[in-house]
Amino acid sequence: MWTTKTDTNSIMETEASLSEAEEKILEYVREHGVITKNDVISLLEVSASTASRTLRKMVKNNLLKQNGKARSTNYTIIK
Repeated sequence: MWTTKTDTNSIMETEASLSEAEEKILEYVREHGVITKNDVISLLEVSASTASRTLRKMVKNNLLKQNGKARSTNYTIIK
């Protein structure tokens, strides 16, 4: 028989498997409400390409929502 995970278990598993960088980003967004690529560059002390890659991954994994385009892009937690 197949069993399925509940939404709560899936969320707990997702949070447990986050990288240190992703945890820092989520903590920042919880405190400030929003984060930009430049915030990530400063927060993690990484290159622009690494910041973009990390943010794209978090959007793909439904951890963050992208708002806006190009230079006005920011990210918030999905509610």
